Amino acid sequence: IDQNKQVKESGEAPAVAGIEIRNWKIKSGKSRISSESECDLLARQLQEAATIFDETKTNTKRLNPPEIVYFHAFLTLNYSDGGFNFSFTAREALLEWADAHKYLLCSNASTNENTCNDYRGVSIKKSVDAKLWKSKNDHLNIKVKDEFNYDWTYSTPFVGAASINGSTNTCNGATTTATWQKRDESGINMAMLTDKSEPILMYDDILLYEDDMHDNGDVQLSVKIRVMPKCFYILMRLFLRVDHVLIRCRDARIFHAFGDKQVYRDLAWREANWNELNQLRLPNEVVAWTHDRCQALVGKLPLVELPSDLSQYSSVDIAHNIGQDNIT
Repeated sequence: IDQNKQVKESGEAPAVAGIEIRNWKIKSGKSRISSESECDLLARQLQEAATIFDETKTNTKRLNPPEIVYFHAFLTLNYSDGGFNFSFTAREALLEWADAHKYLLCSNASTNENTCNDYRGVSIKKSVDAKLWKSKNDHLNIKVKDEFNYDWTYSTPFVGAASINGSTNTCNGATTTATWQKRDESGINMAMLTDKSEPILMYDDILLYEDDMHDNGDVQLSVKIRVMPKCFYILMRLFLRVDHVLIRCRDARIFHAFGDKQVYRDLAWREANWNELNQLRLPNEVVAWTHDRCQALVGKLPLVELPSDLSQYSSVDIAHNIGQDNIT
């Protein structure tokens, strides 16, 4: 049974799933689609996050949330020994996305046809239709008013939120109290994860938001968790398809072996322009890149550079993190 489908159709969230194991309290919950009032509240919060206030002017940037937001969906992990917490929600992810807009230029100020600057992986992509319309205006020498276009792909740089003793900060390498230490290699124990003799004590797949971008593609942010007797494993994935323009996949993998004081995080951002797919020996038909069909393909996309504040491999000490300087 598709539980996500059940939630959408019923309008009510099922009971929260959860487990307590080795000083960890792990909870997850799916959500109905956000109401109009919840979307209005979120839109105001996003606009506030993206607005620059200074002594001379206020630079207001209007942002709209995705078409479908699961406002109350969540995944939380609380470690009682060190007061360490992880959380994953749509609101946290979208606020980090909105914050990046403070640093983006107006679209018409850019010389690049696809982007208007880039900040922490947030940029403005144009659909094929938008490119054709701009080309037509340029050809006819039609001047359009300089307006800000937001990142309608909702490509958040969010990789989870961390907190110590309830003081939450997003894990963006700037304000979090969690000290993510850069590593030279992955700390994920694949042998432990692939041990089929170990039962799965808890599994959940939680949708946070999705949007069909006015029938120009698809974007979806989801987080999965698997808890086994010896460890837990989280995969948060942002998948994006802008038809005939771009394929993007951003993965954050988090692993912890019970008894270890370290939590390990691996980040992989992959993407390719549509005109590169043939050269990469990947299909260029839209149907091949629908979310349900392309899971085996996204790992073949080339890796792209991470933002400077994020590391491909890192770890955090869950018991001795208070008061340390952040390193990512």
